[in-house]
Amino acid sequence: VNGNTNPVDYTVDICLESGPDTTAPRILKTTPESGGKFKMGLTEIPLSVYMNEPAECKYDVIPGRDYNNMSNIMNCNTDVNDPGALGWQCDTNLTNLNNDDNKFYIKCKDQPWYAGTENESKRNANNDDYSYVLHGTKESLRIDYTKPSGEIVDV
Repeated sequence: VNGNTNPVDYTVDICLESGPDTTAPRILKTTPESGGKFKMGLTEIPLSVYMNEPAECKYDVIPGRDYNNMSNIMNCNTDVNDPGALGWQCDTNLTNLNNDDNKFYIKCKDQPWYAGTENESKRNANNDDYSYVLHGTKESLRIDYTKPSGEIVDV
């Protein structure tokens, strides 16, 4: 900083505890964010979910379903060496939207490299739903009145 350097080497010591992974993946961010509104008449919208670790994710419109029984599979980046700027990304298109509140329930399962192997039991899935809501627009945008404002400037 400001042209200053540190000529002395230093060491960063990081302590890790070995053992099995026992925690389920965590959703860090969604795009669009939960609670947002969408344009009237839309029936489909893309959703991106960002995870804290590589995972496979699913969603459903029925709350409380076990991960294995959820209806919709998301397309996820599961490469352990390739997290995006916001984490490991999963994408889908939410369909059958209506002009009311649209509720979706997301769950994810980690360690995707064990999928379908004898180590499947080592994977951790979310027990609780991640609730995601989009609000439909009930009335179309109507502009009743407009007029210019500000000062007129001759150029």
